[in-house]
Amino acid sequence: RPESDFNPCGQCAGCAQTAAPKESEARVNIAARDATVTQTIEEFRRQVPQVIFNLDAQGWPDEFRVHEFVVADKPWRSALEAFIKQAEGEIYEESPGVVCITRPVRVTFAFKNASIRTVVDLLARKSGTDIILHPDVAGRLTLSVTNVPWPAVLEAVAKTVGSYKVVREKKDVFRVAPDSGSPGYEGVQGES
Repeated sequence: RPESDFNPCGQCAGCAQTAAPKESEARVNIAARDATVTQTIEEFRRQVPQVIFNLDAQGWPDEFRVHEFVVADKPWRSALEAFIKQAEGEIYEESPGVVCITRPVRVTFAFKNASIRTVVDLLARKSGTDIILHPDVAGRLTLSVTNVPWPAVLEAVAKTVGSYKVVREKKDVFRVAPDSGSPGYEGVQGES
């Protein structure tokens, strides 16, 4: 930027103060090889201190390593998304400036002509989360999954049985409800 255009404090044209980049503008340079998820997230924390990175590392086995992750001058959010995809994890924003990083429990099971309520109950128990079903959520399905993250299974089950939507209410609370037209569920925003 030309010096005349740079005005970090907003009060004077020749200010010598340096402003921290806004959260959305921060860019990262990371070269991680054979690194743990914790090591790489520590590097994000160092380079983007204005964001709180809450890492729940329990989902990754101790021996889990990312073979190679290299980014240069990339916006932090897109770099984080690329890293977490490579690390088989999940990201959600808990609040502005607070990003949560987890690796959902993976499930393996098979059901034949099972009630959606039975399948969702098993997912809730395996994942350690609370899943609330709207009274109108009903149906039966046959499925077989092997080593699939439980949120992906929940999404697929909800869409297969009917026009249902999965909404994350809080860290460990999810809701399954009709996608539209249900009283109290119109326009609800959340992560799925």
